[in-house]
Amino acid sequence: MAFLCATMPVAAMNQAPQFRHYMMKDGLSSNIVHAIYQDERDFIWMGTDNGVNLFNGTEFRNFQFEFERPNGQKDKRVYEINGDGKGTVYFRTDNGLFSYNLHQDSFKMVYPKSMCFSYDNGRLLMGENGRNLYCHENDSTRLLYRLPDECAITSLRQQGDSILIGTTRKGLYLLKDGK
Repeated sequence: MAFLCATMPVAAMNQAPQFRHYMMKDGLSSNIVHAIYQDERDFIWMGTDNGVNLFNGTEFRNFQFEFERPNGQKDKRVYEINGDGKGTVYFRTDNGLFSYNLHQDSFKMVYPKSMCFSYDNGRLLMGENGRNLYCHENDSTRLLYRLPDECAITSLRQQGDSILIGTTRKGLYLLKDGK
């Protein structure tokens, strides 16, 4: 018995990994994928250069954002995806931050600027190219914090009562008790 257990990992390591390669010919809207998110149903969302793709394990469903900007541009490129685990998925595009309600099968604009974001513990944090950190809760957005230096907020990470804020040119900020 001990000999069999000792050899099992070696046998498993000798097996070739199994890959499946998906491209536009398989249903993706673009061969360029910027973001991947798995929702609470275990479906996979992919942000591409040409909208959002939802993969249920068998087939792709493609979404193009219907929101048109005053200059006539439509949102296509999706850079970030995250969700609340309760039926809302968030997307960062060139022209804004959008949400998708799984239960209503509908999109809406959350904020009309492209911002990095982080969702955790029931709140959506958004950082803009400037120095402002916003909090979006209950369909309203408020300024949470203004960094002391002008910089672009490029990434956010919430953990407990702390918020890590990555920036261009000004390094990393740690905001404690960022309620």
